[in-house]
Amino acid sequence: EALAAVRATRFAEVADIEAMDALLKGISRDEDKKVLLDIDAQFHRFLYRCSRNPYLESTLSQYLNLSMRILHLVLDRVPNLPIHLAEQKEILEAIRERDAEKAEATAKQHLVTFENEMNAVLFSRD
Repeated sequence: EALAAVRATRFAEVADIEAMDALLKGISRDEDKKVLLDIDAQFHRFLYRCSRNPYLESTLSQYLNLSMRILHLVLDRVPNLPIHLAEQKEILEAIRERDAEKAEATAKQHLVTFENEMNAVLFSRD
């Protein structure tokens, strides 16, 4: 995903960025989790598409589909979807600024945050 974010800083078109920005700005903190999850998936697909690399897009889309299946199983126990979307806003801002280093670092942090949260949800003894 970090590679897709870096490539998006070079290849994303202004119209793509504006459309995703409008979607992310329309989110409220009390939004339904299923709606937030759909927006999350739309952001990831936007990122992959804007990499303008069909092989990378295809591979990352497969991983996204698998992670969405897992997320739907534990959605009621995932507390921080708004935080993930806030991180995505930061990635989008880096893409808008054409700042590859910031996009890469923010995308990596986003994945680490998500991984840690999913480990806590999936492997908790509650």
